Amino acid sequence: MQDCYKTTIQKRAFSIAELLLVLGIIMIFAFVATLNFNSNIDYAKVQNAAARLCADLRLVGDQARRDQKTYLLQINPGRLEYTAEGVTGLDGPEQIYVEMGEPPYEITSLSCPAITDNAVIFDLYGRATTPGQIIIKRGNKTATINIAEGGLIEQIE
Repeated sequence: MQDCYKTTIQKRAFSIAELLLVLGIIMIFAFVATLNFNSNIDYAKVQNAAARLCADLRLVGDQARRDQKTYLLQINPGRLEYTAEGVTGLDGPEQIYVEMGEPPYEITSLSCPAITDNAVIFDLYGRATTPGQIIIKRGNKTATINIAEGGLIEQIE
């Protein structure tokens, strides 16, 4: 008779298998998010490096036109850097010097396959007389700067 009055209290809880399953799913989402985040960082760094190089190329052309003088922007692919002697830039008077392998750009490859001696020459009118492309890479992200026959400089994704 006493069994009729006994009440059983059941405790509801998640099993260890259910907890591990949820934890595994969360880890997969975190991994995918991390991959996408790193890819976006690479894209941003490549685009910023290309924008900086385009801006400096245009700056050298503007100064060549203003000074009625020939200027040269020398690219060193092995050291991931470029310089423009005699050009007043953001980095100080009378020289532009940018290390693209260092922060904030941290690119992994800089090449200019069709440009003779890795130098872009600007004439008295500020036109780039060296047509070709400059290719910037980091990871699997690439940006290309095209220098056309008439001296037009444009960034291509």
